[in-house]
Amino acid sequence: MKKLLLVVMLAIIGNTFAAPKSQKTKSTRAVTTSRISENDRKEIENVIQRDMAPIFNKLLSIGINDYKKEIEKDTSLFEKGFVISESLKKEILKKYSDEIVKFILKSFDLKIKINQISYISENKVNVTLDFTSRNLDKVLDIGGKDDILYERSFKRLGYKFVDEFEKVMKNKGNEDKKRNFYNVALEEIINLLNENLSEIKEENVFLSNVPVNLIKVNGKWEIENLENLRNAFN
Repeated sequence: MKKLLLVVMLAIIGNTFAAPKSQKTKSTRAVTTSRISENDRKEIENVIQRDMAPIFNKLLSIGINDYKKEIEKDTSLFEKGFVISESLKKEILKKYSDEIVKFILKSFDLKIKINQISYISENKVNVTLDFTSRNLDKVLDIGGKDDILYERSFKRLGYKFVDEFEKVMKNKGNEDKKRNFYNVALEEIINLLNENLSEIKEENVFLSNVPVNLIKVNGKWEIENLENLRNAFN
């Protein structure tokens, strides 16, 4: 997912902001030259947060929609030997994709961090930004927790033995029981993901040193070419 979002974001940013690519700085804290006043610096930071966050949330939605389509095609959810009708598979995959996407959107936690503000002229500056999020690669990794997932699901569904469960899943019919298992398993998957979310605080930089020009118009700072970027999604 991270690679998919990165490709989408870089493509659109590269076509919109006609600014030179800056070199990576050693420090991630905001740096300004002595020519930029404290008031200007604060206003620039506020403008960046106000105008860039909605655009990148839109980009996230675009990437997520593609990711959602991938989930809906992932038949690995159904173990070999399980007899499940195509219509039920489609229903289950749709529900899984909806819930996983909902979780990702809730958990993404976008942050925009200013690396450097460079003076160009009295009415123009160049800003380099990092875009970070919660490290969702780790949050979404519940590999190795299959035993926990099945144990919790079996307990809720009243299965005491694996043979009892497989008898339902590997024979024709029993659509309601099969649907119920996947619904309960999905709830337990989300529970596991939320447990990861509460434990993993690590952030991931998914876009680094993005250059943006700001210009002062009628005494107010604004992002240069902002409308071009907004219009790219209309």
